[in-house]
Amino acid sequence: MKFHPLADAFPLMEGEAFDELVEDIRKHGLLHPITTYEGMILDGRNRYRGCQHLGIPHIEVKYRGDDPAAWVWSENAVRRQLTPAARAMAATKLATAAKGARSDLGPAGPRSDMTIGDVAKLTGVGRRSLVRARKVERDAVPAVVDLVKEGKLQLAPAVRLSSLPAEEQKEIVETTLPEDIPKAVRARGSPKKPPSDPVEAEPVEFELVKDDPAHESEPVEDGFQARVDAEARRIVRDGRDFAQAVYWAIARELWETRNE
Repeated sequence: MKFHPLADAFPLMEGEAFDELVEDIRKHGLLHPITTYEGMILDGRNRYRGCQHLGIPHIEVKYRGDDPAAWVWSENAVRRQLTPAARAMAATKLATAAKGARSDLGPAGPRSDMTIGDVAKLTGVGRRSLVRARKVERDAVPAVVDLVKEGKLQLAPAVRLSSLPAEEQKEIVETTLPEDIPKAVRARGSPKKPPSDPVEAEPVEFELVKDDPAHESEPVEDGFQARVDAEARRIVRDGRDFAQAVYWAIARELWETRNE
């Protein structure tokens, strides 16, 4: 049975934790049914896997609410021991899944127009953390993303690591303990920017989502606006979600990073 994209915002149980779940199901049976939505598992992926492992049937119930994204977050974010960085990554992935949701389900389906403000309000994750998590998801190699999701690497060093070339990221992850990665990244220094980026020449217009009035009065230096534009164009080029909504959040992030 397939897993719903909204459910995949959270990592699966592995190793000892999954073994303990399987043993609990073996002793007591499946105490909580598997919740399905659109013919896929919305909640209970690990319980389903446990039943499959034991070769026993599982019980299903259909989700009947009107906001599956919020429901998935409520069911998982509270009961799981997630670090702030892992929560931000889960929130970003949840928003991505909602962005690609079917539009033919009407009010019964997940929202497909979520802005960064919506995601922050739904999940309780700060906007700056969401922007950082988005950059890690977009630019980091899978091994780096996994470290953040597993709670072994915080967002600030993960963002700096994701700015390095992919081969350097892999080298650092493969040769460095997670707790020593921030120091290893600092030792590499700031990555050099390529002399030219064809994306910067692409004409892209933005309809800014002004859900934060404060952005209108923020100072912008000469040359800084071009960097913000280039970053936003790259998100649009990659076909990623909430590009317009995070335009000024990215501006704030780059401004703060430059002055650290």
